[in-house]
Amino acid sequence: MDSFDHALPEDMKQAAVVLATLAYDAAIADARLPRKPMPAEPSAEEQAQARQQADKRQRIKDRKALGELSAPPR
Repeated sequence: MDSFDHALPEDMKQAAVVLATLAYDAAIADARLPRKPMPAEPSAEEQAQARQQADKRQRIKDRKALGELSAPPR
């Protein structure tokens, strides 16, 4: 029931009216709609920790890849 072929014309008309009403009301409103605050920039310490964790994960991947290369074929 979630494909375009099964959409009922009356439901589509109602959805269009609801969306148009919301857009119009938002456009003429005195105040802006509320929204979530932007995420804060991570501190230098948090960035350093993230970098260390990424480096550690990369070293583990590299060791695993080298181990697979040096392992005898089965």
